Amino acid sequence: MDDLIRYTRPSRYCPSDRMGGLTLPGFGHLPGARTQAEAIVRHVGEHLSSVVGSGSPTDDAVDTYLAGKACAATSRTSASHCAA
Repeated sequence: MDDLIRYTRPSRYCPSDRMGGLTLPGFGHLPGARTQAEAIVRHVGEHLSSVVGSGSPTDDAVDTYLAGKACAATSRTSASHCAA
């Protein structure tokens, strides 16, 4: 189960270091990596609206999450939450 969340270092589009403050309060109490990941994916799916053209090439997962709308960044937003 520990190998589910292996790659946790921040990157340009998945800034896991900046997501911790958004992620831990809502999901840190859940038991196990799989349960946390499933809850995060469900939450991101409910939180983001799919809006064509809503993002820009410089948006990262934090920008997308705070805006509440995404074009194609839903997976990187979920991945950033999981890595945080």
